[in-house]
Amino acid sequence: QEKGLKLTLQFISMKRAESSISAEKYMVDNSGFIPIDSDVLIAPHHGADNASSVRFIKAVSPDFVIFSAGHKYSHPRASTAKRYIDNGVNQNKIFRTDFGDDEGGQEWDFGEISGHKDPVGDDDVDVLILSDWTIRVEYRLMSF
Repeated sequence: QEKGLKLTLQFISMKRAESSISAEKYMVDNSGFIPIDSDVLIAPHHGADNASSVRFIKAVSPDFVIFSAGHKYSHPRASTAKRYIDNGVNQNKIFRTDFGDDEGGQEWDFGEISGHKDPVGDDDVDVLILSDWTIRVEYRLMSF
């Protein structure tokens, strides 16, 4: 059997954040034509409450989830992370670009470091496809 690599990147541009659930519904409804099952998912809308519906999570069925998190809006939300965990994603396979940040509020606090304010660029996430075709997701080690 011939070995190969198929890497599919799908991006949907939305003009309004409120469109996230609509876009997810469209992708799930059309997943018979364009498969969305994935090993790694960059979570929609930074992990906001108006994205990552249960139906979408089940259709994608990711092993790893990455939240491209920001500071201003307390993303990712705890309720969003819980939806992934409740639907089979191990919390140790959920990554965020602001790991350790302590913003409080509704933000997911897994890995939070009390009083920590996250500097830019210290929590980059690498997705690696190894020579045996396994996927590894990890935080990039930074030297400052």
